[in-house]
Amino acid sequence: MKKIYVLSMVVGFVLVVSAVQGEELFLEQALELAVKQNPNLEKERQKIEAFRALVLSVKKLPDPEVELEVGGLEEGSSNLDSVSVRQPLNVLPSWFLETQAAKEKLSAVQTGYKRVLALVKRDVKLTFAKGLVAKKEYETAQANLNATQQFFSLVQTRFQTGSVLRSDLIRARIEVLRAQRELLRDEELIKLNKAKLNLLMGKDVLTPLELKGELSPVALSQKLKTLLERSQISRSDLKQKRSEIKASEKILKSEKLKAFLPKVGIGIEKTREDFEDDTSVLIDLSYPLWGFNQDKTKEAKAFLEQNEIELKSMENQVRFDVYEGMLEMQLAEQDLRLQEQALQEANELMRQSLVQYQEGEISFFKYLENLVAIRETRLSYFRSLAAVHEKMANLELAIGEEILIKE
Repeated sequence: MKKIYVLSMVVGFVLVVSAVQGEELFLEQALELAVKQNPNLEKERQKIEAFRALVLSVKKLPDPEVELEVGGLEEGSSNLDSVSVRQPLNVLPSWFLETQAAKEKLSAVQTGYKRVLALVKRDVKLTFAKGLVAKKEYETAQANLNATQQFFSLVQTRFQTGSVLRSDLIRARIEVLRAQRELLRDEELIKLNKAKLNLLMGKDVLTPLELKGELSPVALSQKLKTLLERSQISRSDLKQKRSEIKASEKILKSEKLKAFLPKVGIGIEKTREDFEDDTSVLIDLSYPLWGFNQDKTKEAKAFLEQNEIELKSMENQVRFDVYEGMLEMQLAEQDLRLQEQALQEANELMRQSLVQYQEGEISFFKYLENLVAIRETRLSYFRSLAAVHEKMANLELAIGEEILIKE
């Protein structure tokens, strides 16, 4: 019975630990969940459905009109004198152009969804990379705490033998406390990154997660000219604006046609009065005689010119975004290579410093200075690695497609 109780305690402990750690999550899984559940993407999908309904409403005929004429009210009786049914008709050329314009607007909204999708994916990649770096920073802080604790034990031993001053012992204890504080700060940073990732994936921010994967160096192989050309073709916001321009062109043509083509309606009327019982065919014509639809034509033309100006500005802005992104990516790559060399030197410095201090070759403060340099070098390397992934994600967003190549 005692064995069973102990086994139950062990199983329960394992389950509790698993619940605290949360589900294991790789970057590809995070991206997939974000695509399915991100609230901004869901809002864009609903917008697409709304524009699909708009296309249907433009395609259909206008609602029919029914008119009833009731007479004989003054005589104390009511008689249905006439009934008429009218069906307004769309001007065929204008109706065709407006239908095509509605389809272009739908295409623009669908392309806008792709831009929001690219933004969400970029944010997931950046948050995931920062989460992995936060784990590395936590491991570095843990290693630094272990090193400072080991150093404190060494100083304490030498203090007991009278080899160092009490002030050195106090300073060593301060370094241990500082290392503990940094460990707590890094632990909080890990929690915040997980909460933000949950937010992007449309989940409760407190859902436990365990990020899996490693950040590896990435490289940029394409030339600037190639990236600039690809961005003009791939950027979804440029595609969206071009669809809006096509829609504006069709609306302008439709408004011009309405200045010459009247609105038409047909119907039938049944008359039943005292001395008349007849059926008539009705034809309604509506013509914009006052102004010849110039107000709506000018409005459509101004809106088209506005979109064309915005497109030119956007195309130039995209070129700048790509150029800036490429320069930042190249700088991040160079910085990472330098940090890799510094990391190798820091690892060697770690091995040498403790031996040299034990043998009395370096002073107390020199050893502390080396510990700080080693910690900062390790942190700088991980942050540079995250910066490369960040700049690559921003460059991909500027271009409008993925170009990441792992080294």
